[in-house]
Amino acid sequence: TVRALRWLSGIVALYSAFHVWLDFDAWSLPSLSSLPLPPGAVQVQRTGWSCGACACVNLLAAHGIAATEREMGELCHTLPIRGTTTPRFVRGLTLKLRKEGSTLRVRAEEGLKVGDLDAFPKPCLLGIRGSLLVGHATVLLGKTPDGLYRTADSLPIRGGKFMDVPADEFARSFTGDAIAVVPP
Repeated sequence: TVRALRWLSGIVALYSAFHVWLDFDAWSLPSLSSLPLPPGAVQVQRTGWSCGACACVNLLAAHGIAATEREMGELCHTLPIRGTTTPRFVRGLTLKLRKEGSTLRVRAEEGLKVGDLDAFPKPCLLGIRGSLLVGHATVLLGKTPDGLYRTADSLPIRGGKFMDVPADEFARSFTGDAIAVVPP
């Protein structure tokens, strides 16, 4: 009825206003690190929503391209609380590669199975299942001789380090999304 429609309209308006406010905050991300990544290190995320920006930094570092968490957060349109998405990863990485004058290109795939990663270029950025509403991004560097998946994980709780993940755990958490930076 009319009263229910007014309530619904009010809720939608508040939801929209909140997301417009989040978008205004996204273009300046002072909580993200602007310090360069030391050689051989893993970029640690400074917030609960900047794993994607850090994964981009770690992916680019594996190719010898310097970037910061803040720079990639801005290029990938990372939003406070919500983070970023696969298309925004592609956008941010593409813009960074152009800015650097690199001939490398971004390759993104969705719907991959764990077995498909054997043929996918590495290092690559991967979507990882978090909780019901929250995902995570990490960089897969390759497989160890004993079949563990070597990752560069930005989570502070894990110390922002290289981790070897057992195949069964990796298979449960991989979302099927992968992004690599490849030669033309």
